[in-house]
Order: sequence, then C-alpha cells, then structure tokens
Amino acid sequence: MDLLEPLSANPPVGRQSSRIATTLRSAFQSHLHTYLYPHSTISIHVSVLSADGSLLAAAINACTLALVDAGIPMPGLLTSCTAGMSGSASTPRDPRNDELDPLLDLSLPEEQELPVLTVGTTTCVPVGENNMDEEEGEMKVAVLTMDSKLHCTYIDTMLAVGIDGCNQIRELLEGVIKGSSRA
Repeated sequence: MDLLEPLSANPPVGRQSSRIATTLRSAFQSHLHTYLYPHSTISIHVSVLSADGSLLAAAINACTLALVDAGIPMPGLLTSCTAGMSGSASTPRDPRNDELDPLLDLSLPEEQELPVLTVGTTTCVPVGENNMDEEEGEMKVAVLTMDSKLHCTYIDTMLAVGIDGCNQIRELLEGVIKGSSRA
C-alpha cells in the first residue's frame, strides 16, 4: 500500500511543498493500519486555500479528520500544532530573567519572525474510546520539525507547549468526531 503525493494532483512545487509532502507521507505511512488494506492505495491530497500560518500542522489535522471520516483505522488521532518563542530566542536563557514567552499556533507573520517548531502527537488509544489517562507515557511524538535557529535551552519549553497544544487539538477533534457520528 502506498500513500500517494499528499499535495494536490500536481507534483509539489518548491521546497516547502516538497517538505510538507514528505513529512505528511512519513507521518501517515507509519501511523495508519495499512496492512488491513492489501493491494490498495490510500491517497491523501491537500489543497491549501489560504496559508495563514501553521500550514504543516493544519494539513496533518485536516488529513487526520479526513481519514477518520473515510473509516481508515488508526491507533489514535494524529494531531499537530506549532509552537514558538517570542523575543530573541537565539541567545542563551538567563534563569534570572525569563522575558521570553512560548507561543502556540503561530500566524504566518509570527512564523516568519520567530523560531518555530511543529510537533505532532498520537496516543495508543483507539479513536472514540474514553479510557485514555492523561499520562505522558501513552503520548508519542510522531512528527517534529524545526526550520529556524534556536538556542537549545528553549527547546524543552517549546516542545512542552506544542504537546499541550496537540492535546487541546485532540480534544477538539474528538468532539467533532463524536458530534458527526450522532448526526
């Protein structure tokens, strides 16, 4: 089973499209239960209508919802979020002066100015089951990308904020899925 080119019917144009296509392909190939569909192809096509920021995270979340809607089995929801750091995060952190704040779900202007990482997480709990404990041991980081320079003292903070954002997105998506199954 192959996941075909995830960005539109046309081949990717440009470095960003190619990077997003590769990231989506690797994230979902390792996440989906493709062995249940031998000799089948699952095609994921993403059309971007407006690039307002957090493009990779939005594409991952949209693909997750589309795959759930199509009935493709997954071990859990793959959700994604961007996290950034305000101010000058390229310099070492001063423990006495913590002026930089982590940011969640950055807009395009923020992504262009600040260091940003995109994190995607999943759980081992099947979609729709409510027996999920909020232990971090069950959470797996499935996607982690960063294209900007950042001092290493800020990565833990940004990653924690990004994982928390993924949990918030997961709760929203689960609500949407439960709401659509009742209709």
